[in-house]
Amino acid sequence: FKGVNKADKVWQLSFGSGFKCNSAVWVARKTFKDAHSCWVGFDTAKMWEDLNALTAQLTAEKAAKRAAAEAAAVAAATAGAENAVKRAAAAGKLAPAGSL
Repeated sequence: FKGVNKADKVWQLSFGSGFKCNSAVWVARKTFKDAHSCWVGFDTAKMWEDLNALTAQLTAEKAAKRAAAEAAAVAAATAGAENAVKRAAAAGKLAPAGSL
């Protein structure tokens, strides 16, 4: 990544075990033109490529789950209607098919 300019804000998040978490906003008091050595070799283009691929994968999974839920709802509604017709026919409330 790039360096940090004076007055830039950095959001620090920390997570612990269980419900322990914390956040802090740090404000740079001076400009740091050089990136920290821990970022040497970090490929931001690859990071964005990976994030976009994960987003596309999650979107596809959500769409598949939604389609499966809709298909199950349609199947349940169809089965319910068929059962209602069978119960009505068994009770003698419906004429057999072709008898009218």
